[in-house]
Parts: sequence; structure tokens; C-alpha cells
Amino acid sequence: DGSLLIDRNGINSMTPTTADVLLSPGYHTLRVEYFDNLGHAGLVLWWTRPGQWEESVASDRLWHAEGPYDTDGDGMPDWWEEAHGLDFADPSDAALDPDGDGLSNLAEFRAGTDPHSADSDGDGMPDAWEVANGTCPFLADALADPDGDGLANVEEMRFGADPLVSDTDGDGISDYDECLQLGTNPAAADSVCAGAPVQSTQAGRSCAFEAPGRQAFAVTARILHEWRDYARDKRPVATSNRIVFRVDGHFVAYRDVPFDVSNVVNAVFYTPVLPAGVHGVSVETCSPDFRVRADIVGLAVNELSGVDFGEVVRRRNSPPEGPLASRASPAFVEGSARFPWLVSATNLTVRPSGSDSWYVDVPLSPGEEVPVPVCFEGLVTTNLTVAWQATDLFSETDDIAIRRGSSLLFAGGPGAVQCGTVSVYTNDALACSYAVGSSAALRFDNDGPYAVGAVWTPEGEGSQVASSEIAVVCVGGSFPSASPACMVGASRSWSCPEMSTNAVFSSDAYTHFGMSSAGVAMLLVDDTRGDRIVAARISEGGPVLDVARIDPMWAVDSFGNVAYLVESSEDHDRCRCYMRQYGASDSVLFRVDSCTSSLLFDDYSTTRWLPPSEFDEDGIAWFEFLKTRGMASPCHTVTVYQDGAMIGEAVYGNGMLPEELR
Repeated sequence: DGSLLIDRNGINSMTPTTADVLLSPGYHTLRVEYFDNLGHAGLVLWWTRPGQWEESVASDRLWHAEGPYDTDGDGMPDWWEEAHGLDFADPSDAALDPDGDGLSNLAEFRAGTDPHSADSDGDGMPDAWEVANGTCPFLADALADPDGDGLANVEEMRFGADPLVSDTDGDGISDYDECLQLGTNPAAADSVCAGAPVQSTQAGRSCAFEAPGRQAFAVTARILHEWRDYARDKRPVATSNRIVFRVDGHFVAYRDVPFDVSNVVNAVFYTPVLPAGVHGVSVETCSPDFRVRADIVGLAVNELSGVDFGEVVRRRNSPPEGPLASRASPAFVEGSARFPWLVSATNLTVRPSGSDSWYVDVPLSPGEEVPVPVCFEGLVTTNLTVAWQATDLFSETDDIAIRRGSSLLFAGGPGAVQCGTVSVYTNDALACSYAVGSSAALRFDNDGPYAVGAVWTPEGEGSQVASSEIAVVCVGGSFPSASPACMVGASRSWSCPEMSTNAVFSSDAYTHFGMSSAGVAMLLVDDTRGDRIVAARISEGGPVLDVARIDPMWAVDSFGNVAYLVESSEDHDRCRCYMRQYGASDSVLFRVDSCTSSLLFDDYSTTRWLPPSEFDEDGIAWFEFLKTRGMASPCHTVTVYQDGAMIGEAVYGNGMLPEELR
């Protein structure tokens, strides 16, 4: 950042010279100037954090240039100015801002960004915002979470929070809770607090409570970490343990709570606004380290006070703006919601179209505006109206895409005619007709393209006949009814024979989905947080054909590459191995195979299947091998299957864990 750390002049051997520097959160620039010595010099840049091993700085993070450093003395090196089309002989260009992002050329150089792009890394966060807030403007880090509060950088930007501070306003409520749970302002201190107690338990991971009225609640989980009896190596591989919170079986939030075997740690969660009646809350632990047990030594449910529930619900839900018009019936109406499962519409079925969005299909009637009252969390209602927009085949020029089973409403005639009859043909077959001034609805029940034509016949004899034609593409398809399980960080195939090859797919940033022409999808999930939803649509952002829930999971075998000796005899050893899984549905099976005939299970077989029922509430199962004395280790593999298809393998030891689990 322009401050001198090391000044070692002369020709030196390859011996290290070190300097310590205290860095504030965010990204910093390091510049090294050295004598090349006709190509015989060497330079390696290492860095380390206290208590960590040294690491070399990757070559792709370094820029290298020869010759004069800064001819015009404007603070920007010649090679950088030349590379970006600037004049290294003109010092005035340091103050210019060719991309209009609020950063001068000199500021762009210091930040490592492109002076001709307002978003150098293309991650959706402007360079100026990233520089001002300490995120990395030259690496796509929109989904990173440097402050560990559960909000990605792009969410911090959207809500006006500090991406490097977990509680921007310092009011004791994390930015995650304010933005996604409470709907309060993360940049202004609030007076939210736990009010009257409703229910409490001394131990257990779930409890039921009765809500006296429509309101939200604060749930406090008291967590005590302890080493299991079989834990020999008591060095934690992580500083925190992830706790997942559910209400009535639905994911609501998670917390990465500090790993502490000496003290009880409190994790506070907030429910949505719930209706009066009995509800259930539960917490799950999903740390991959099976040596550690997270005991829930208490659950307390309190009424939430100091909150305007109506304002909270309005802030975290976004209905579409009306009035609405749809060319097809049923109309497709979509909006966003923090809790899609708490969105309702009178006499209509609301379904999720993503982890934070919903949709509803609204049957329409000609000439009517159909009311659609949409209610969020039973507290805030938005009254929408949807009208059926007629298609005039004589003026329409664009092709139309609709869902299978949808209807189009046809009306109009050529020019300004006031009378006559219009006949509508699909693929040269008469489908319907209407008198000019009225309309006719036509339903499309089969997939594929339709040539839809109209012929106008005026009243009386000897008059001319006018005609017109457009293309209508009808798209249908559905996912299999069973939800596919997907290992975090491992792609799998999923057969979807009933899904149209013309469909396009949408998902959240942590889910990746693609479909081949043979009807086989490839799935990949990066995270187990929340509900993973894939929506099949007729076009980008268009109406939804079907949605599929993806069940993300992971499995870790022999954590730390450890097997435990249970007993030893003259000719064999009995060894116990542990594994842990999270998120496996009832249709998932784990297959354990020994890698040699000298390693057998108790029944002298070399294969054992483990259903989810053999895992305890922490997701831990164990199995024992008989191994020949002198054999180095009980080497084995664990593969994961769903409905007979292999979907991945358990990872072994902490070094192979996906990034999300480290």
C-alpha cells in the first residue's frame, strides 16, 4: 500500500528477509522492486499468518515488468498504463475516469482493477463499491462471506451492510438476522429483544410450542461441545460448528457457532411470523468432525418484542407490481419471498420457484380482471389483478411460447374492420372461429410448434379474404417425483425422461443444473444451506413447467484417516471405523467395500450396506472389520447410492473436504 517494509540493497544470495505488517480487513497491494542481474536473479515471495505455515504467493497473483517504473511520475507504472491504453508520458491521465465508476485511473491501478470497466471481475458488484467496502474488485467474490455472518458479499451490498463486519450497526443483532430473518435495517440500531417465554426444554434437539397469536419468536439453543469417548486426537480442525434451524420441518437459518468444549454457547434464531397454533422447532448439527458432539442442553422459545411485524414482512417479500396481463391462461404470476412456504393465495396453489421465490397459476376468463390476493406469512396481503390479453393474429409478428395445457385468446381482424368472421387454423386444420368484435379461446394440449393462421371472411359476397399466420411453440415437461440427492462438490446424473428438451432451467447460485438432449441432467451443489430448488421454464424468466427439490448431502469417512483398535487376538485385529453423513434422505444407501480379501466384516463378507436408519441423530455410523495381524490398515471405500445409481463417494480425512465443510 505504498509503505516500505524491506529495503535490502545490493546483490544478495537467495536468503530470506522478513518483515511484519498489520493489515486491516480487505485487499492490499505489495510491490517488490529488485535487480534482475542479467537474468540470473531469483525472487520468491512468501507470506504467513501467525501460527500458520508459510505459503508462496501464486504466480497468477503477481504482475511483472521490466524497465523504467513510472516515466511521468503519476503513480502508475509505465507497463500498466501501456497495457490499458493510457499515456505513460502524460501525468494528467491519473485523475481521469474513463469508465465513469467513480475511481480515477490511479485508484484503479492501486485497486488492481480495469480502468475501462466499472465491474472488472464481472461479479455484479461495482469496482467503486468493492474498493470502498474492502472486498476484492479483481476476483469474482460475490458469493464470498468474509465476515462469516451468513450473507454473501452481493447480499451485503444489496442490503447496505458492511461485508467485513458481521453486525454493521453494532446493535447485537447480526446482519444476517436483520436482513434475512427480521427484515430490519442492518445499518441502523434496532431494539429487538426476546420477550415473554413460551416454551423451554432442558435437553433435546426439538420442541413443540403453541403460538398464542400470529407473531414471530426468538429461539435460543444452548450448545455444549464435547469430545466423544473414542476421540484420541483432540485437536479441532475448525473453529466453529454449523447449526441448522428448522421450523415445522422447513429450513429457516443456520449459525456457525464457536467450537468451545469448556463453555455453553448460545445460538439465537428467529422464526417467521407464524399463525396461532402448535409449531415445531428443531436444530441440527452438521460438522463433519465426528469426534465432536454438539449437545443441545436447552431450547428456549420466547415471544419477539420491539418489532413491527407488518413492516418486517413487507421488507422481506416482493410481490409483482400490478395490474398484470397475460397472453396465456392460466397466467403465470411470480414473486420473491424470504419464506416461500408461507405465501398463500385464495383458492390457488402457491409453489416455490426457487429458494426465495414463489409462483402461482391463475385461470383467466375473457373480458375479466381476475383478482389474486397474495398473503405473506398470513400478515400482509397484496391484491393483484390479472387480465387475459388477447392475441390479434393479423397484427402479431412475434412467435409465442406457452406451456402445455395453456390457452390463448384470439380477437381482432385485419385493419380497422368492424364485421366479418375470423377462422383460426392450427397446422392447416380449423380450430375455432369468432365474429369480429368478440373472441375465442384455444387450448394447446400437445408439445411442439404450431403454425397458427387466421382467415378473415367479410360479410356479403364478392368481398376479399385476408389471412395471417404466426408460430406458437408449446412446451411441456415434468421432473421425476422423487427428489434427487446430490453430494456437495460432486456432480451426478439424473434421468428426466419426461422433461422437454426445449425447457430452460433456473436455480440459485449454489446449484448448477444442465440437461442433455437425451433427457439426462447433470447436478452439482456447492452448499447444504437452505432449500435447493431447480425450476424448468419455457424461456429465460418465463413460466414454470415444474420444480424439483434437490437434497444436498455429504459424507465423510475415517475422519483424520483414523481407525480404532477394538480388540486384538493371535491372528487378527478387530478395528472400528466411523463415518458421518448429513442430509441423506431415506432413499440413500451407503456401500462399504474392503479393498482386500484379508479385511472382512463380522459376517466374513467384503461388502456392507448402511441405510440412513443406522446413523444416529448426529449422522454418525460405525462398522467393524476383522483384519489379518500385520496388515497395515483397514483400507476400504464408501460409495453412495440412490435408487440403485451411484451418486458419489465419501471423502476421506479432513484434507479432502469440500470448501464449504472445512
